[in-house]
Amino acid sequence: MAHGVPVIGSLGIVLRSKERGVLDEARPLVAKLIDAGMYVEEGLVTHALRSIGE
Repeated sequence: MAHGVPVIGSLGIVLRSKERGVLDEARPLVAKLIDAGMYVEEGLVTHALRSIGE
């Protein structure tokens, strides 16, 4: 961020991939990332998935 480069994060990449049609569903991939150790608050995941219609 200090150099003006936007920070997206893993969840953001998954959401953008779904929005752009790269993924059919984001929920399974998000679940796999969480199972693999990615920490993200449950409420944020719920909100993020709702924002893309899942």
